[in-house]
Amino acid sequence: MTAERRCCEVAPNGRYIAAGCDDSRMYIYDLLSCQCIQECDGHSGGLSQVRWSPDQKQIISAGKDGCIIVWNFFEL
Repeated sequence: MTAERRCCEVAPNGRYIAAGCDDSRMYIYDLLSCQCIQECDGHSGGLSQVRWSPDQKQIISAGKDGCIIVWNFFEL
């Protein structure tokens, strides 16, 4: 990934990080394997905030495009 990260948050269980970037994508990293496990496309501008739901089943992202997206997260 070469895009600049603008925001990030660790999942409630401490295993994953959701990172919002200037390339309009959200990346999810597995901290145990140190790998990016998902690239999420949906915004048309850079992301300004990402938040995990308390039950870790959704991630909410807010973009500079004015959109808010709720992503479903399924742990493998």
